[in-house]
Amino acid sequence: MPDKFCAALSLAKERGCENFEAEEELLGVSHAEIGAYLLGLWVSPTWRFEAIAHHHRPTRIPHSGFDSSVAVYVAGLLAYELNAHRRIPRALRSKRRTAACLEKLGILPRLSEFRELALKSEN
Repeated sequence: MPDKFCAALSLAKERGCENFEAEEELLGVSHAEIGAYLLGLWVSPTWRFEAIAHHHRPTRIPHSGFDSSVAVYVAGLLAYELNAHRRIPRALRSKRRTAACLEKLGILPRLSEFRELALKSEN
């Protein structure tokens, strides 16, 4: 679906939104859900793919503390923040939306701790 992928990238750039938001608008799903579905087909069905399927919107699923979905979400935020994805243009993120998500997950107070750990791991 290269045409639809290119259309999603263009839409994201035009609107200044995240790529996954443009994918959801055009396709009804994002690469996150598609990736999780494919892994479910290719890998043992006993694996749990919530972390992959919901890595952009972790509050869509219930959590009991700092689980794999939360870890993947925070890792993605910090990767962009610390410019780990240099080849990928940074999308305009809503700081309010991100803070609200981290607050709902119960980890907003720990974000600075996670940031320090990420910075240490770079060295």
